[in-house]
Amino acid sequence: MVLLAFCKTGYGQQTVLVTKNKENYYEEYSVLQSDKKIKHGRYLKLGKPLFGGYSFESVGSYTHGLKTGFWETYYENNNNIKEQGFYKNDQRDSVWVSFYPEGIQRKIAEVQSEEGTSLQVVDANPITSKMGNYRDGEISGIWEYFDQRGVIIQKYNHDHDSLVFSNNADTKNIDAGYIGGEFQLYQHLYDIFDFDGLMTTINTKISLQSSKIVFKFTVDETGKLRDITELENTVSNKKIYDRAFESTQSLNAKWYPTMQNGIPQTITKTITFKLDVSSSGESFDTGKWFFAKTTKGFNLGIKVE
Repeated sequence: MVLLAFCKTGYGQQTVLVTKNKENYYEEYSVLQSDKKIKHGRYLKLGKPLFGGYSFESVGSYTHGLKTGFWETYYENNNNIKEQGFYKNDQRDSVWVSFYPEGIQRKIAEVQSEEGTSLQVVDANPITSKMGNYRDGEISGIWEYFDQRGVIIQKYNHDHDSLVFSNNADTKNIDAGYIGGEFQLYQHLYDIFDFDGLMTTINTKISLQSSKIVFKFTVDETGKLRDITELENTVSNKKIYDRAFESTQSLNAKWYPTMQNGIPQTITKTITFKLDVSSSGESFDTGKWFFAKTTKGFNLGIKVE
């Protein structure tokens, strides 16, 4: 299980407890009594899922307004831990571990102790997806990447920009791939695209049709992405198009190149963003008045080939 303690402590300085109980989240932290804009002490943020209750979003500590010490973040609305690690002066530092989503909703429970109130995620058993070190906020050294069974699939030296181990290929003869594998690739793309957040900025009363965008790009000899070219676009909404292009750009420097007998090569890939729009409706005709109601569902699919 994962055990998170939230104790109302000011780390040796006079602090004031702040709580924010908003429509879609709950936040609790301390600020300096001398300057209430500066967070100092333990921090907790809980989400409020549509189906009720609370869910973890993040927990950690601040020192004079800077993230410090051990932090954990969670996947949205299900209490599945996403990543954990250490901050130093507001930058990631030392060991960080990321986890696969468990795929089920975990419950949280309050536990009382002499130190204060603890929040416990019940029966959590996450599997590591990647693990390594940060130095001054930058990924450093050799990172290990795992499949959903917990088996190492890659080791990548981020200091030397080189793939040092692959569980299914000779690193001297290998096709270009995303550092960390497909799960890391698609998690990154969906996080960057932030489809749910984007849809809150779009007037869905304006007709959105099922459509897609396809880009071609090159992974060069250094693993950098270049020459992004549009192959197809049937999306009429500029916000969706721009976000797709930005998401593609974000893949730069996240690949290892194709290797043939130890010699790096360039390769061309495509990325497709497919918007599926479904609708269902009901109507009632009185002969004089006509009433109609339509509910639309939106889904985004991303595929890299």
